[in-house]
Amino acid sequence: MPDESKCLSPLTTFKSDGTFDKIVIDSNEADGLAIFRLQNKLWNTYVVRLDMAESLLRRSLTGFSLDELEHE
Repeated sequence: MPDESKCLSPLTTFKSDGTFDKIVIDSNEADGLAIFRLQNKLWNTYVVRLDMAESLLRRSLTGFSLDELEHE
């Protein structure tokens, strides 16, 4: 299991139920991490670097979706 990271930027916004509305990653805090976990009230969100995402897709893995995130 990937470690939890405190890489959220102060620009991240949340919905009223405590889930993520807009995730913004602090690039300085995430530097060097290929994969890490962000936790909110309902579920875990995993963040992967582009090279890791491409590697997962080349292996035809299923059961996950990828969304582009903003970073500062």
